Amino acid sequence: MLPNSFRTLGGWSCILSGLLLFIAHFVNLFGESNEGTILGSSIVLAAHVILIFALFAIYVFQAAESKSLGLIGLVLSVLGTSFVSGIVFVEIAGFSGVNTDLVFHAPVSNLIFSIGPILFVIGMLIMGISTILTKKLSGRGGLFLILGTLLFVIASFVGAAQLWFEAIGALLTGIGFVYCGLPMVYGKNKSNNTGLSM
Repeated sequence: MLPNSFRTLGGWSCILSGLLLFIAHFVNLFGESNEGTILGSSIVLAAHVILIFALFAIYVFQAAESKSLGLIGLVLSVLGTSFVSGIVFVEIAGFSGVNTDLVFHAPVSNLIFSIGPILFVIGMLIMGISTILTKKLSGRGGLFLILGTLLFVIASFVGAAQLWFEAIGALLTGIGFVYCGLPMVYGKNKSNNTGLSM
């Protein structure tokens, strides 16, 4: 069983990252282009850093049931969110007037820019499916993670409406993380409403 402190910290990581994701993409709606805003991107960066802890917590909470599926989802999503954090960091520098062209066009950076979001999307979808199948956390949480992630993918193909799709996707993903975090904070799971002992 998980120590109470780890479970509670993991739960709050889920809740905080979910809220920050939505706030960040809501703020980006007020940018002058599809690039968003420096404030929104800064909050996105904070959300993705916290997401690393949240994803570990979700995996550990249901590791015995999710087995290899959960592990694959964890590895891909953590690698993806780590790469995305690096991308967002460079974008923030670009907002500040720094010439980032050399960074984005370098071979390694270009590879990270290409595969980072893909790894994150695949990892998140697997984490969502794993959460639904294990029934340790809220199945609704897993469903919202899947729906929100798919909307982020669709956002890349809708042109001027991209930021709106990203904001709605962030809302759904955020709800998913909150649903996953609450049972950890309150020491409950779907199959055991009396709490978890150490």
